[in-house]
Amino acid sequence: MPRHSFKLGADFAVTAKLSIGGDAIATSGQYLRSDEANLLAPTGGYAVVNLRANYEVTKRFSVFARIDNVLDRHYVTFGTLGQPSEVKPQFDDPRFYGPGQERGAWVGFKVSL
Repeated sequence: MPRHSFKLGADFAVTAKLSIGGDAIATSGQYLRSDEANLLAPTGGYAVVNLRANYEVTKRFSVFARIDNVLDRHYVTFGTLGQPSEVKPQFDDPRFYGPGQERGAWVGFKVSL
């Protein structure tokens, strides 16, 4: 677990039908799993910004848009130690990292029955 983490989110009603919002997530680095003595360097910290919007066309139908990782930040969410030769014989670095989510965008609709 990272020693420090910060999460902030907000949504604002621009009009009675349109709302916009976003959130920011920031964490400090963390030591790799299986490195209980913390001898290796920790992963780097990161900050990610996400945005969203929602437009209510009618009481039962709305359209939304969402963009995650707006700034296209490349980051690592965790790390672990393993046996690299089990993956590829030519690898000798025992550190494996889990990449964070890349920028993604969605547009969709919601129907309430």
